Amino acid sequence: MSTTEKVRKKPRVKRSSSVPGQAYGILVQEVRVLWHLMRARPGDVVAFEHVGDVSTRTADGRVVSEEDKSGLAHNPIADRAVSLWKTLANWIDARRDGSLPAAAVYVLYVAQPYEGPIADELHRCTKTDDAIELVGRLRKHFAGELQTKETITAGKSAVKKTNSATSGDESELADESPTALVKQLRRVFANDDEVIASVVTYFSIEKGTASPVNEVRSEISAHVRDEHVEEVTESLLGWTKTQVMAQIEARRVVGIPFDDFREYRLVVYERVLGKLKEFPEHTLTPQRSEIEEHLDGSNFVRQLNVLELEEEAIEAYIKDYMRASSARTSWAALGYLNPRSIGPFVEELQDHWKQSSLEVKTLDTDKTPIQRGVKLLLLCMKKETRIQKVDVPSYFSRGSFHEIANELKIGWHPDWKALVSALAK
Repeated sequence: MSTTEKVRKKPRVKRSSSVPGQAYGILVQEVRVLWHLMRARPGDVVAFEHVGDVSTRTADGRVVSEEDKSGLAHNPIADRAVSLWKTLANWIDARRDGSLPAAAVYVLYVAQPYEGPIADELHRCTKTDDAIELVGRLRKHFAGELQTKETITAGKSAVKKTNSATSGDESELADESPTALVKQLRRVFANDDEVIASVVTYFSIEKGTASPVNEVRSEISAHVRDEHVEEVTESLLGWTKTQVMAQIEARRVVGIPFDDFREYRLVVYERVLGKLKEFPEHTLTPQRSEIEEHLDGSNFVRQLNVLELEEEAIEAYIKDYMRASSARTSWAALGYLNPRSIGPFVEELQDHWKQSSLEVKTLDTDKTPIQRGVKLLLLCMKKETRIQKVDVPSYFSRGSFHEIANELKIGWHPDWKALVSALAK
């Protein structure tokens, strides 16, 4: 059989439409972590996938457990939505087994502005007596589902028909089947009315605007001008995702202290408002093996060798290169440096190199190629630079020039391209 025939006969694998919804659900949770951090207070800790999709433990020990529903495929707070009753059942179980304390607060966040009569009624119920009365009415309302076996049989039949006739998200449709609904209703109403009411009185619904990120932007707009909202949002959300990922990779419970977030946010605000006065001091002590690695194989070192510089001077420039690279990462992580500002900064350095190169080429014709290369190097090494209207340390400028040279976008010796290429071989 030919390759073409094999390709033709290869069955097409249907891509599940649930994947975008699942990805969106995770993204909603990450944005909600940021939302809660922005609303938190000193001493609070916001967690991801701990005692809820997102949860907050306040400084005084109070716990807020939030479950997040994207609502892309269906209304998760409809009266007969499995997700609504499953969420309530999970909270009741957590309350009974001690995973959640008695005074915990339960929040169901729905990204889309859906309506749900029963869910809204649960939301409005804040008194114990009223909650017990409501639970009793709901028990009667779902008496048929709770007591008969026919519903389950009919539900299984409906699921089979739906799965065979539908090309959408089969797993989600099955999860919202009558069978699944009965299962979750029975989990909830297997408890005494008083137990259920103890959760209902602390239950609330938060309905989104169909864009959790826009909700964050709206919150940020109360603190900065409109032209800075996007940059601040991008910085804070990026930092939050980095914190979540780092703690997951470390196999730790993901918990972000508000105090850490506040420190980063203040720096970001200072940066975008033009109030940042200086970058923090950054020290780095490279290992001897790291220096030798650059001596053996880095392009920017080859460029310096072409100029016949002493090894001591070359090693000093290697340290500048490494320190500048480390500082960029650190300043960005701390919020002092907007990664987008690096591009214009590099363009400024390259432009200075072009002008200095032209100066040396025009005015220093009496010097040897190596002498012209050394002069061009020194003209660039003495360059005083700024990022975000803030002066940067001299090592940062020098190290940044060497990084550009390492990428072979600039050079020092008049014939640097040919010479570096020859050394690389």
